[in-house]
Amino acid sequence: MEMIGTINIDKFQDAIQQVGKGPCVEFNCPRQKACGEEEVECKAFRFWVNNDSYTTMRKGQKTSMSTRAGDFVTLDELIEEVGVDAARFFYLAKKSDQALEFDMDLAISQDKNNPVYYIQYAFARICSLEKELKKRKMNFNIKDGINNLVLLNKKSELEIISYLENYKTIIEQCNENYEVHPICFYLRDLASKFHSYYNSEIIIDDEEDKRNAKFALLLAVKKTIKSGMDVLMIETPEKM
Repeated sequence: MEMIGTINIDKFQDAIQQVGKGPCVEFNCPRQKACGEEEVECKAFRFWVNNDSYTTMRKGQKTSMSTRAGDFVTLDELIEEVGVDAARFFYLAKKSDQALEFDMDLAISQDKNNPVYYIQYAFARICSLEKELKKRKMNFNIKDGINNLVLLNKKSELEIISYLENYKTIIEQCNENYEVHPICFYLRDLASKFHSYYNSEIIIDDEEDKRNAKFALLLAVKKTIKSGMDVLMIETPEKM
C-alpha cells in the first residue's frame, strides 16, 4: 500500500484503472453498472464519459459523439490512435462535470502543447542529466546537495522549490474532494517550470557544491513527477 503523507493512493488507482476499460465509457453509465463498484465511488470518481458531451477534434474539425446517429469513436480506437497514456491523461485532466473535447492531433504531438509529452519529457531530461553526470565522471552527493540548497537563490530555482512544497497539499485536496484533475495541472506546471529552468541554466555546474544543490533540486522534481504519474498510472520513460 503506497502512501503520500497520510493519504492512501490505492483508491485513486483503483478508480483510474477504469479509464481504458470500455464499459464505463461506451454505455454511458456509472461505473457500478459495468464493474460492480458502489455508487458513492462512482460519483466520487466520475471517469466515465457521457456520449452527448463528448467530442473529438482532428485538424480543427469537431465531431460530436452520437450513439443514435452512429457517430462515435470507441475507447479501443482512441487508445490505438493516441496511446493509453494520452487517453488516460486527457480524461483525468477534465473535471467530472465538464464536457470532454478530445483533440486527437494534440494527443499525438511531441511538443510543449501536449501536456503528457511535456511531463514525460521533463522526467526523461532529468534522467539524461544524471547519465551525463556519470559520463563526465563527476560525483554527486545528495546529502551535500540538500545542505547546499541555500546556494540556489535565483527566482526560477526558488519558484520550483516553493512549487514542490505544494505537492502534498494537492494530493490531500484530491483525496478530500474526490478528484484527480488537480494532479494533472500540477504536473503540467511543474514540468513547465523545469523546462524553463533547464533552458536558461547550466545544470552541470563546474562548482561542486552548486552542482550538488542543482541536482538535489532536479531529483526532487523527478521524484515528484514519478509519484504523480504513478498516481495517474501513466508511464515515465527514462528516454524519449
